[in-house]
Amino acid sequence: MTFGVVLSGGGARGAYEAGVLGFVFGSLLPEMDAEPCTVITGTSVGAFNGAFLASALEGPREKMALFMESWSTITLDDMFSFGPREASRLLGVIRGGPGERGIFSGETFARLVARNIEWPAVRKAIDGRRLDALCITTTRVATGESVIFVDGADRARPPWPMKPGVEVRATRIEAAHVQASAAMPVLFPPVRIGAELHADGGLRLNTPIAPAVHLGADRLLIVASSSAPPKRESEATIEGTPSLAFLVGKALDAIHFDHLSNDLDNLSRINGLLADGRRAFGESFVARLAQVATARGLPPHQVIDTVVVRPSRDLGCLAHDYLRDHSSRLGGLFGRAIFRAIDVVDAPDADLASYLLFDAGFTRMLVELGYRDAQVEASRIRAMVAVARPCAMSG
Repeated sequence: MTFGVVLSGGGARGAYEAGVLGFVFGSLLPEMDAEPCTVITGTSVGAFNGAFLASALEGPREKMALFMESWSTITLDDMFSFGPREASRLLGVIRGGPGERGIFSGETFARLVARNIEWPAVRKAIDGRRLDALCITTTRVATGESVIFVDGADRARPPWPMKPGVEVRATRIEAAHVQASAAMPVLFPPVRIGAELHADGGLRLNTPIAPAVHLGADRLLIVASSSAPPKRESEATIEGTPSLAFLVGKALDAIHFDHLSNDLDNLSRINGLLADGRRAFGESFVARLAQVATARGLPPHQVIDTVVVRPSRDLGCLAHDYLRDHSSRLGGLFGRAIFRAIDVVDAPDADLASYLLFDAGFTRMLVELGYRDAQVEASRIRAMVAVARPCAMSG
């Protein structure tokens, strides 16, 4: 049994993932004196967090503490350099043309990747089989198809029965793959990998569950960046026509939630079918199905156990409250203007802002929330890890 970690996209909401990983890998697993062999799959900011996790499997207590601190002290200048030059770049983005274009330079994020991820440690984890595989998804700009880059021994053997428009490539994952996966269109220029341009993997495959399953994981820790839609007796209303920023924020939340919800529904149906088959035909049913699938060169059918950790509070509401109290100090005049534009004053939340608000005060709140939410799921995670295939623990 193999333990997999699935990390989704979400911009600044990646701080929430860092808090979850900080508890699980920096506290819970070291206390258990156990480290399961893992596969790690990540998209967008989840690719950044996943690559860091791959580099932190040796000495996780100290490294995860530093990572949470890094997320808790991030500034807007670490991601966005607000100024008139960026405003002028918008016209170039709209027109298109030669070169890789984005409102903001990708150099600041490239420095963030270089500062946080120890690539020799990633290589050591994979080559030493402490980590079975690292998987990062991007979107190929020319075709719009998802590309799943897989780094791990014999881990990208075809065929993977993925849906149309998804390509799987075995490769040595490096900084460019992480930068490409997190290159949000319009905001950041696409990143060249070989002869191709690649951009944000979250456009089509925001929560890469299927790659984790194909890589052999049957115990999944899935970290989501969006809360489940609340059940409200009376919905909040907005006078007049909602702003574009409000609608974009709601669309992002809906896309992220719907993709994850559909994937979890599919896993639940397959688990139910396997359970029914076992009851109807005996305990050998699943093993016999696995033999048939393996003979056809496909991954074996198996029950997939999941623990989903998702925000217990609405991150759009948190962003709205934070902007109300702190927007006067954000990113200079241009930065304040941007966040005023994307925060809807009369609305109860600021979903779009929550994806872009790389400000230490806000990200610290998300790190702490992720840590607490993971603590709530500690018993389920502990039970799942206890039956996973163990590796030697160090650190």
